[in-house]
Amino acid sequence: IALYFSAHWCPPCRQFTPKLAATYKSFKETHPRAADWEIIFVSWDTDQTSFAEYYQEMPWLALPFQMRDIADDLTKLYKVNGIPTLVLVDGGTGELITKQGREAILDDPTCAKFPWLPEP
Repeated sequence: IALYFSAHWCPPCRQFTPKLAATYKSFKETHPRAADWEIIFVSWDTDQTSFAEYYQEMPWLALPFQMRDIADDLTKLYKVNGIPTLVLVDGGTGELITKQGREAILDDPTCAKFPWLPEP
């Protein structure tokens, strides 16, 4: 599971989101582990309208904007200090895989090293 912390008002987010969307779509269409990855958008937007407009650009799931308390809890849990941040979590155990998902996508857009486990 990837938690994508992002916001409509954030210029770096607006640059990264299309890259992430392209990688995600390609992954879902061609990768042998297509069923093993899902993204959930966790918005840092300030209003429902901005959230809804931005979410239209995303081909994945989203935490509903009204669930601000859960978004805040996830932000604190994973110590997200800035956006865009892509946190990868093991869906079976809930254990953190990496907080460097953005870098993983930029370095490995074909997802050859998915799920980007840390090097021992």
